[in-house]
Amino acid sequence: MLIINFSHPIVKNAALERVTDEALDQIEIIDIPVHLDLSKSLRPQVVEIVYRLSLDSYFPDIDAIRLPGFAVAAVLVVEAFRVRGNIPNIIRFDRAGGAVTRFDAVEIIRL
Repeated sequence: MLIINFSHPIVKNAALERVTDEALDQIEIIDIPVHLDLSKSLRPQVVEIVYRLSLDSYFPDIDAIRLPGFAVAAVLVVEAFRVRGNIPNIIRFDRAGGAVTRFDAVEIIRL
């Protein structure tokens, strides 16, 4: 399973394995840093981030994406994928309990 991550680093753990129905060693994660200048137009910045990935080589194999936490950027990421003709599944994460702040995968949203 190939996951493109536009958010905080994903920890391969039991929650991710459970949600994806894949063994952890079968999950490949590509982290794409998202740093936006809010004083400039967001659309061209997000398009640049998505296209920087060299999606042509990955596009047929992308199983899911983790969206950026900033809602407007998340919408623009989905739009950039839609324009390319492929809207992958979305992995939703939620805060896990415990003393240390951690986010675990909780569901895959199929679009």
